[in-house]
Amino acid sequence: MDKGTILLENKKTELLSLKVEHGLSLLIETENKKFLFDCGASRTAIDNALLMNETLRDVDTVILSHSHYDHAAGARPFIKQFHPQRLIVGKGFFQPKYAREKGIFTYLGCGFDQSFVKQENVNLVECNTTLALTSHLSIIGGFERYPEFDEPIPERFVIENEQGQFIKDTFKDEIALVYSHQDFLTLIVGCSHPGILSMITYTEAVFHKKVTRIFGGIHLNKAKKRRLEDTKAAFIKLGIEEVGLCHCSGEKINILLQKDNIIESRNVGCGDGFLL
Repeated sequence: MDKGTILLENKKTELLSLKVEHGLSLLIETENKKFLFDCGASRTAIDNALLMNETLRDVDTVILSHSHYDHAAGARPFIKQFHPQRLIVGKGFFQPKYAREKGIFTYLGCGFDQSFVKQENVNLVECNTTLALTSHLSIIGGFERYPEFDEPIPERFVIENEQGQFIKDTFKDEIALVYSHQDFLTLIVGCSHPGILSMITYTEAVFHKKVTRIFGGIHLNKAKKRRLEDTKAAFIKLGIEEVGLCHCSGEKINILLQKDNIIESRNVGCGDGFLL
C-alpha cells in the first residue's frame, strides 16, 4: 500500500501517547521503499515512530523540504542513529536562516552543515529541478513564484549570504514531493513558503498533469480573511479535490474549505495516515 504517515506534527489526534512539537515529519511508503520527508525539530519523530510500531531502519533516503529548524533539525539525531544512505535538499539549503524583528536576529536553521553530513558518510544530493525516487514518486524544486497568485514572503525571513550579510529569504531551497497517478498528481508539501498556489501552478507546468490532492503545511496560519477566501477560490478554479492540512496551515482555511463541500478538506495530525 502506498501511503504517508505523520510521525510528527503540531497536534495529536487519536493516539494520545504521541508527543507533539512545532514541526513536521512524514514517513512515505511506496513500491516497498520508505522515505522520510522532514524530520521535525528534535528526535521526537523517532520516538513517535516507536510508539506507532513504524520501523525506520529501512529508510535509506531523507528529504528535507527546507532548512528551518522545525523541519530539518531532527535530521541530525536521525542520521546519527539510522545512518541513511542519502540526504536530499534543495539548492541553498545550508545558507543559515534567521528571523529578523526590529534589529533582533534569531537563528532558525537546521543546526548542522555539510561537514556533519560528510562526517557521517551520508551522500548529500542537491535537487533544484526534479528527481525521480520511484516510478510514481518524485521530488520537485526550483519553484517559480507567481506574484499574481500569492502574497509576498514576509520580510522577517532572512538568510545570511557568503559575505555575512542578511538578505531576504526567497526560499529557493524549498522542495516538495509529487506522487503521480495516471491522470492527476498528489502534492506533498512541508511549509509552502514559495506560496501554495505558485507551487501548484509550477508543478502542473513541469509534470503536465493537474494537481488535485494536497497534503502538508500551506502556511496560512496567519493569513487574513481576504487571502483565505482568495485561496479557496483559486483551489476551486484549479480543480483541487482533496486536502489534508497540518502544521502551518491554520484552522481557518480548513473551516472555510469545508463550508460548501466542494473540496474534501480535513486537518490531519500526529499519528494520522493517508493514501497516496
